[in-house]
Amino acid sequence: MTSGETRADYEFIFRALAQHLGSEYNPTAQIADASDAITRGFANAFGENFTRVYRWAHTIRNIDKKPSLIQEPQMRSQVRKNILQLQLARTPADFELAKNLFLKKYTEQCTEFLQYFSNEWLHQRSGWYEGLLDRAPSTNNGLESMNAHIKSEGTFRERLPIANFMDFMFRQCKIWSEERDDTNVNCKRFSLLPTPNLVLQTSARNWIDGKPDVKFRRQTNYVHYFVSATGQPKLKEADICK
Repeated sequence: MTSGETRADYEFIFRALAQHLGSEYNPTAQIADASDAITRGFANAFGENFTRVYRWAHTIRNIDKKPSLIQEPQMRSQVRKNILQLQLARTPADFELAKNLFLKKYTEQCTEFLQYFSNEWLHQRSGWYEGLLDRAPSTNNGLESMNAHIKSEGTFRERLPIANFMDFMFRQCKIWSEERDDTNVNCKRFSLLPTPNLVLQTSARNWIDGKPDVKFRRQTNYVHYFVSATGQPKLKEADICK
């Protein structure tokens, strides 16, 4: 609905949204790519008190664009694997601990990449791990998919006159609504739970058959399970109570 993607453009959109929804609409989080224009536009419209989540798919794609910073393929693969593990941090405290261990591990092995990664994805933008925001998604792939559909099927990546664009959107919304209608024999239902594939189920079964040594710790509303890493000694009760 705007001619560009500047801070002012995003601020205009967010302010229009706030005006339409009223003062009770007070978002506490924003999930988007790494654009500073989106961040500043959102902050100007809703204030600075929000959690900025950088969508994980965008983050890892940008990191993958820097293979030349690590010349050795095996080292590059190992670093990427550790970044994927870092992304699974379940709390900010876990992320800080894992981040420091990551930096300590590679500080003398891939200096150039570490400088890029630290500056871009640890100091400036660190909100890309799972535990940053409880019960919130780490990516907006569904929204990006919808945006891609609009561009490929409706606008053909051209800037349409507003009347033509609104005509397409009204027709498209009708189609989406009918697709999700429970009374429709071909209803396209929303997935509420993940569906594990056969490969994952087989892998899980083989893991259980190996009788792993699993420790657990109960808390008020949760049960935390602990398993030692491959090749490491079995965990002791003292290890999970630290």
